[in-house]
Amino acid sequence: MNDVVRRFYNKLKDFNDIIINDILKSETSTKFVSDFNQFSEMIHGVLRTSIVSTEVNEETSESDADTHFLLSALRIVALNIDAYEQYHLDNTRTSLVIYRNVLVKEGFVANDQLESITIQEALENPKLAISFISPIAFSEDSLYRYDSVVTKKDVIRERISNVTPFITMHERIYQELILFNDKISFVISYEGKSVNSDEDTIYEDFYQFFNGIFPILDKTYRFSAISDQSNPHVYAEGELVLKAARIVKQNVDQYKKFIERRVKASTAEMKKLILFSDGFYAHTDLSVAVKYSSIMAKDSFKEAYATGRRFINPIGYIDDYANFGDIHSVNLSKFEDLELNQLAKVYERTQKKI
Repeated sequence: MNDVVRRFYNKLKDFNDIIINDILKSETSTKFVSDFNQFSEMIHGVLRTSIVSTEVNEETSESDADTHFLLSALRIVALNIDAYEQYHLDNTRTSLVIYRNVLVKEGFVANDQLESITIQEALENPKLAISFISPIAFSEDSLYRYDSVVTKKDVIRERISNVTPFITMHERIYQELILFNDKISFVISYEGKSVNSDEDTIYEDFYQFFNGIFPILDKTYRFSAISDQSNPHVYAEGELVLKAARIVKQNVDQYKKFIERRVKASTAEMKKLILFSDGFYAHTDLSVAVKYSSIMAKDSFKEAYATGRRFINPIGYIDDYANFGDIHSVNLSKFEDLELNQLAKVYERTQKKI
């Protein structure tokens, strides 16, 4: 499990932690529920289009494993939030239940892997209740079935670190960032100066997404330490996604100012970072940009959109800096757009030289 997936999962555990400990302390409050709803909407937005199959079995690829895992955890916490809210309104309803899912070596096998305790059981056995903070538990017993409190306490152990490694969350976040850039490019190309800020929600959707994802990325990849990582390639991906999130936020901020008529088309611009074969130039976040006016000046929507699309990928790549020329003059033929995995290979290699 890479660091960013672990942080997503830990965030879900934090919500469960509040639920269970508030119940045990008899101090329920629904102030955090809106935080969960925002987080849930954000993470579900990342995952919702990523599943190839709705079933998890021996044929499930590693590329789908992280999606299923986090969606399962999200579902469990959502159930627990619902029970918590009902209990907050009426604390005599101690028959309400708290859930967790049980993962065995074959995956999430069946619904009888979903086990629960009532709030009454939790109040009578706080130690047992605390074991439900993790929304997913792991059992080495492939034939495990929940059937008693004994199995809850003794058979189930948290072994999340040994579950199938997850390698695709970075790509999914990166694709979401590309999508926001693409929406901006489309609007500028198609509607131009006639865009109506009262009808546009691109920036609202982005800020909700960004506020959920950025603190996790920043905490995980704030300091460049690729050469010290056990999996430097995955860490390189994470650093690039963090840089991409920052540059897309700049693009969205600029777009918001433009549709609110606070900057002109001749000033507003879309940016992208440039990664060279020897790293980011001078090891800083160097970017190139295109003015909105340059996009809107094209004779047709097709030409305008083609220009804007050169900037939907947050990070571009140039193989040879020496032959690039003036970095401050945009030459759309010089940089190419690579998959995040390919960019990470370059970045990992350059960082190891430092």
